[in-house]
Amino acid sequence: MANPLASFVPLEERGDGVYIKVTREAAAALKVDLIVKALQAALVTNYDITRIQEIVQHARGCFEKIGPKFEFYNPEIERYVDVGITPMKAIMKLNSMCLTDNVKPSTGSLIYCLNKKGVRDGIKTDIVSSVVHDVIFDKEVVIAEGKNPVAGQDAKIVMEVDIDHNFKP
Repeated sequence: MANPLASFVPLEERGDGVYIKVTREAAAALKVDLIVKALQAALVTNYDITRIQEIVQHARGCFEKIGPKFEFYNPEIERYVDVGITPMKAIMKLNSMCLTDNVKPSTGSLIYCLNKKGVRDGIKTDIVSSVVHDVIFDKEVVIAEGKNPVAGQDAKIVMEVDIDHNFKP
């Protein structure tokens, strides 16, 4: 699959990751949000937006690593992921049939799948990673939890300057 960044900047795909080169002239015309849209449209699951922004901002003119080789999302994984959502937590169950059907889950693809299914906040990436690496299949796992509300503090108005209304110009 072609690299989705090729239309924006010069790039190299090396053994240890993806490198881009941004010159000062190119940085003036680059829009990071368009780069992100291209990565999302290509279903890339493991890009680091802060690293890309940093490279575009500094525009050093040399090849700089933006992260590991891109992993592309396989929509077939959705058939094997069951998600139960309550107001305070999300539970995921990964079906072991994915291995039989040669659909290999990765941490990035599972998080991408969870986002598509509506779980966006409070995701415990360490638990999702352990599901993949420790081969936890056919078992319900809590992969996201909400935070309980906390009582706030009332607002206060503090007069920093004492204003005397009797002053006249």
